[in-house]
Amino acid sequence: MAPKEGGLLPVKKKSPAYVKAGLFFLLISSLYITPLLAETLSVSGDRIDYNANTKGIEANHNVDIWYGPHHIQTSKAIFDVPSQNVTLPEPFNYNQENTAVSGASMVYNFKTHEGIVNEIEIKADKTTITGRSLDIDKNRLAIEHLKFTTCEKDTPDYEVHSEIVHFYPQVGFMVAFNNTLYTQFLPFPIWIPTYIYGSRSYSIIGSSSAVPEIGANKREGLYLKHRVGYYFNERSTGTIDLGVYLQRGGYWYGFTHLEEVSNSSEVHISAHMVGHDGFEGLAAYYTDLITMKQDSDEEEENNTLFGKLLFKTLQDFKNDTATVASRLHTGIRYRQLLNDSRVSHLPFVKLMLHDTEIVENWKLSGNVGWAHVKEETENYTFQEGSNTHSQLSLDTTYPIAASTNIGTTLISDMNWYDNQKTWQRLFASFYLDFQVIDLQPRLFYIKKLMDPYGESPFEYEKKYATVSDEVGARINFPLLGLEWGYEVFYNLDEKRLRTQNIHTSIPFDCWKLTLKTNTIQGTFSFGVELF
Repeated sequence: MAPKEGGLLPVKKKSPAYVKAGLFFLLISSLYITPLLAETLSVSGDRIDYNANTKGIEANHNVDIWYGPHHIQTSKAIFDVPSQNVTLPEPFNYNQENTAVSGASMVYNFKTHEGIVNEIEIKADKTTITGRSLDIDKNRLAIEHLKFTTCEKDTPDYEVHSEIVHFYPQVGFMVAFNNTLYTQFLPFPIWIPTYIYGSRSYSIIGSSSAVPEIGANKREGLYLKHRVGYYFNERSTGTIDLGVYLQRGGYWYGFTHLEEVSNSSEVHISAHMVGHDGFEGLAAYYTDLITMKQDSDEEEENNTLFGKLLFKTLQDFKNDTATVASRLHTGIRYRQLLNDSRVSHLPFVKLMLHDTEIVENWKLSGNVGWAHVKEETENYTFQEGSNTHSQLSLDTTYPIAASTNIGTTLISDMNWYDNQKTWQRLFASFYLDFQVIDLQPRLFYIKKLMDPYGESPFEYEKKYATVSDEVGARINFPLLGLEWGYEVFYNLDEKRLRTQNIHTSIPFDCWKLTLKTNTIQGTFSFGVELF
């Protein structure tokens, strides 16, 4: 796919630590989908008693419970056949591959799909989770007094304590209340009243963060921002946003909110006061028009109970734009920051097309739309007018050898403005992926297929845009114990850099410091990532 104009350097993302926690909460609740899988339950022990009157079974001493590939060891198990209730009153252990779960006791009902686990501990790879109790029902899981870390040290670099965490597997949503983050690199703990993760669209308008965001740009200067999540229910969430502009003075405060109307549509609202720039806001409606079915081949391969459950949960948390062929965006934007300008779309409507295969190995993506635009430039000049636009990409990739691919993308960017003004561009982008030692760089060559026709009257559209032949490169690599990323595009006609992104991370045992900067756009951000 051709690079997006003014885009940030893509960095391989890892699932947030709390997402991993949510997956492991599900493990102990694997009985949740028991009736769907029709596995055989078998029990062995030194002594097994059956009560013909109550139809109850009790196993004692060296008890082994097998449910398909799942194995639980305990010293006592009680089964009530009529009610389909299972009780493990003594400590138990569950082991599968790299995951170990233990608890002081457990009760689960096959009919109601409800249960509780006391004094739970989960260890999987580097992740350790403990909790006073795990409550299971048909719609959600809840773990009380959670402690969580991905550090294997005796004294971990960080540990999260949460009063209670709710996890909703059907909608891929998790919310943690009254959290405290303890770290070795700060002399004080960080209190996070509500931490929210999940919902396929929640991340579009921002999510709560464990630590403040430090950054800078040309319009706002150096800033410090922090988002604190709030929660009404799994379909109604948002953040309270607070910050300060350190370089130019003033404060940033406001909120973002998401209201999911259905599984395929939602309303977004945001409103902020932005230092000396004043008010900015958004009110928009998004809905899926055409949804492609998810390929089930991978799911068929997961024939174990936990494998199927884990696959389903990963799909819930996965960004699902790949499965949505077409999406409608409509609403109003007021003075939002785009390429150093404050831009209003009053209103806008856009039809999005996501990577849709039209012929073998060729995919079409892009958008068409209309907006009434008001722009306040970096120099405080003003432009107003309408813009009808069409941005379409047709792309394909050809493997030519092991770890080597050639790709090509045809890019059409057409705009029609008031007074019969137009701005039309047509490009072909070619890229090469190849292996060099442990590195896999991507090289680009972008060729204009026609000279740009006309010009946009809006500064934010022209700024940092591709307008001529370019060469570029993108690579991630380790150097001097750091993780580096670099992306650059060079304008061959004007003999200058169009964009240059640099990314570096300093990894520690289970967290890392990350720095990103775009030297051309003058942006900078700094953050801490837990993993």
